[in-house]
Amino acid sequence: ADALLGAVCILEGRSLFVKMTGPAAAVDGQKSAFTEFCRSLRPVQ
Repeated sequence: ADALLGAVCILEGRSLFVKMTGPAAAVDGQKSAFTEFCRSLRPVQ
């Protein structure tokens, strides 16, 4: 089965939608990396 992991990141008042899809085992295995990626996002100056 497939899975989807998504996040809405608010950067300086703008919304950025991020999603990851794929086989459930792969998505589950990358959940912490996905979270860290989302936390690392910064606006471009």
